[in-house]
Amino acid sequence: VGIRWSGMARTARGSGRTTVMMAATGAAGASKARDSEASDRRGDRDEIESGGRKGGEQGHGGLFAEQEKERALAAEEVKVRARRKLMEMLAFIVFLVLFTCNALMQRPVEASHDFSKEFTAATLEGASFSSTTYFKGIRDVGTVDDFWTWMVECPMQYLYIDRSYNGSLFGPDFQGTTWRVNGNNVIVQRPRLRQVRVEPQTCKIPKRMKAKVGYGDQQTCIPKVQDAEIDKTTWWALELNSSFVMVQRPVPFYSASQLSSSSFTSRASGSPLSYDGGGFIQDFPLNMSNAQFVGFLQALRAGGWTDSRTRAVFFDYVVYNVALNLFLSTRLLFEFLPYGFVRSSNSIRVMRFGYVRLSDLSLLVLDIFVYVTVFIWLGLLILRVSKERRRVLRDVWFCIDLVNIVIFMITLGYKVQYYNMVKDFIGGYPDPSVAGSPSQESPVFGSGRGETGFLQRYMDFDALGWYSNQITNWTGFNALITWLKFLGYLQYLNPAVSRLILTLARSAKDVTIFTILLAIALWAFALALYVSFGSEMDEFKSVNLAYINVCKSLVQGLDFDKIRQVNVFLGPLLFLLFQFICFFFLLNMFIAIIMESYEIVREQEEKVTLMSYLREKLSHVIGTTVHPVPVHIDNNDSDKGAGREEANLEDNGKVQQNVQKIQADIELVLASLVDFRKEMRSLGKKVHQITETGGKGHYPTNFLE
Repeated sequence: VGIRWSGMARTARGSGRTTVMMAATGAAGASKARDSEASDRRGDRDEIESGGRKGGEQGHGGLFAEQEKERALAAEEVKVRARRKLMEMLAFIVFLVLFTCNALMQRPVEASHDFSKEFTAATLEGASFSSTTYFKGIRDVGTVDDFWTWMVECPMQYLYIDRSYNGSLFGPDFQGTTWRVNGNNVIVQRPRLRQVRVEPQTCKIPKRMKAKVGYGDQQTCIPKVQDAEIDKTTWWALELNSSFVMVQRPVPFYSASQLSSSSFTSRASGSPLSYDGGGFIQDFPLNMSNAQFVGFLQALRAGGWTDSRTRAVFFDYVVYNVALNLFLSTRLLFEFLPYGFVRSSNSIRVMRFGYVRLSDLSLLVLDIFVYVTVFIWLGLLILRVSKERRRVLRDVWFCIDLVNIVIFMITLGYKVQYYNMVKDFIGGYPDPSVAGSPSQESPVFGSGRGETGFLQRYMDFDALGWYSNQITNWTGFNALITWLKFLGYLQYLNPAVSRLILTLARSAKDVTIFTILLAIALWAFALALYVSFGSEMDEFKSVNLAYINVCKSLVQGLDFDKIRQVNVFLGPLLFLLFQFICFFFLLNMFIAIIMESYEIVREQEEKVTLMSYLREKLSHVIGTTVHPVPVHIDNNDSDKGAGREEANLEDNGKVQQNVQKIQADIELVLASLVDFRKEMRSLGKKVHQITETGGKGHYPTNFLE
């Protein structure tokens, strides 16, 4: 644009008439000196700005006044948004600090870890068979004989011990028990054995394998627990009579609701296996001696308390450490497998309940503050939904807020349920009407009264520990989302964070498609490995284990030696296909997606920066050199004045259109510059390549072109 508009504005006052004179002139004459011309320009610009402002105050300031008004409104809007975002960020930082303190105080992590590990090492893993000359512990249990040998010889090494290391007797605890576990840990309730039995059924077998001639192709067998009916016929247990003599007595089957027990899922094998909370129970009274405890177990073994119908035996006991204010639940599971072996596993859960110490009360106060804030936050989101309706679903940060609040609500539900389960236990169960339950005071199961006379109901501490773990698990996952959401505020402070978030947002669709393709490819390899190698390799013996280990192989790689040892042909083939498809192709495709999105974001960022600069310069040039059209307004002739104002607005509209056309042309030029920049980068790489090789490389004839 080689034309410069200049003019002059003067305000004439007199006898009710205001006149604004404007004229368009060409370029300055060559005869004028540069310093004189610059001085005239500054004078003209000042006069134009003053005239435009005066005209804007009177309603006919022209293009400059409209631009000034738009700039003021835009600046004010930016200030309001910045102020709102700043207040929102400060409020979120306060909430983040409170929530972080709340998450850190959910449980004493270090103390819980040390307590569980050291206790397990001293009891389960430290107790060895006394009938062997080498170390044999619970991990070595493999047969029914091993199970009973471990039960008779190992638990007695740390249960029902009433003396310290120096021979001094322990004093009575809160329920009159005079023995401890590892010296400092109080037993909370009676140790219990619970047996799950199944009904036999007919199984179809080949005729060659039938037991008797003419019996047919069916044989009675004891099926797996997941395929069988639970045996509920009366069984037997041992008790101490009033003379502390051990006698045998029939006992019925108790359901999970009668025992206040929950189902338990074993994950010792690849596929999870669930056991019902009911069964036949054998409790060990707290007031018996160590010798009587061993005698009970020997009598159970001799009497055949387990047989071919037994599919699982649980052994539960719970201790409490006064110094740490922590409960530790130990549940041992012995699975009697259909092929005659026994598989052992354990569940160790550490928990804390009750608001009795300063740390507990502090956690309660933080919970109140956090959830009051969450409910206020939820109300604001509901208000936003009522205003914007479905449009809010397009906002990614709104969806993240919604997920965050849903997890807070789930955690709150677990906390309420957990409190309801433990509140009566902390209070001591003063209601004597609950004595009819088999988990209460009875001659078979021993005394259930503490020294205060309150009935102590048998609690499923393993289930309580599960609820406690769910609270900490959901809180930990929510902490991850909450802290990642803080990046959304940092993008207003740091351009690098903004670039990162924009890259993730731009690549979200491609990454989603890539994730689906990767999941399908991993499933294909998991299925192949499960079918071909599952019977020989532990890593692939179930479908879920195969899929998990294939996912791990993305980082660790497949064990080539193992799969080649199992199948010398198929193993190497699957290994090579996995390396090529998952490593060389899919993972590099993921990197390419991220790099492409990052490059696009950078180019857009440079384009926006340069465009803002050019627009600012263009607005500055137009605002200082384009002057309003000369109009004469007669105060006594309002109709003429109105007509001139309409003409003025029409001329200003034309100028705005011209400005928009100029900006569109600049954007096209800018796009060409961006493409030119790419070509220059490519050319620079080629020149660098020539320079590095000294021009001795083999290049096509049109390489420099």
